[in-house]
Amino acid sequence: MPCLTIPTLSRTFSHFRHWISANSSRRRTWLQVLVCGFFFIATGCHSKPVASSSAAKPDNFQSPAAPRNRTPGALLGACESRDAVGCILLGVDYEKGDGVDQDDKQAFHYFRQACDLGLPDGCLRTGFFYETGAGMAHKDQKQAAVLYRLACAAGNANACYSVAVLLHQGNGIPKDDGEAAIFFEKACSLHFDTACGVIR
Repeated sequence: MPCLTIPTLSRTFSHFRHWISANSSRRRTWLQVLVCGFFFIATGCHSKPVASSSAAKPDNFQSPAAPRNRTPGALLGACESRDAVGCILLGVDYEKGDGVDQDDKQAFHYFRQACDLGLPDGCLRTGFFYETGAGMAHKDQKQAAVLYRLACAAGNANACYSVAVLLHQGNGIPKDDGEAAIFFEKACSLHFDTACGVIR
């Protein structure tokens, strides 16, 4: 069903004016019901998901290429051997405190290594740390945007959405709704449902 615009609602309400008489309480009651119904429809049609960076927080990384031995020691060895998957999995362990003491600085370190080794999800996670300031002294949305763009160019839908949000909000970088729309579209084309909800 097409959405009703405010002008359309106004025209619709005007058609009921002749129907209402000052002494008809029943008709006034029905009009109140209709008014509530129309505004419910209008509000529902025009509300879109609010673009929020919190929706872009990466989920736990899963990969069929993950080392068979998931102990922190084995992952450290894999990472030191330039295995990007080993680096990111070790970062996840530090982020969650899984098998090691929870440490955002260490998580950031290994996510950054995964990114430097060419893993898009590593760049996404590093960007999220820059955006939120986790594990560091201050936030750096400009660097977050750089990393999100890098991961997006490699086909990471979450990263496309994340940079779109930064551009849309002008959060630490110049606001640019035109460019934000491009990234929302790309995220949607990569099946990131939240982005699809924003552009529809």
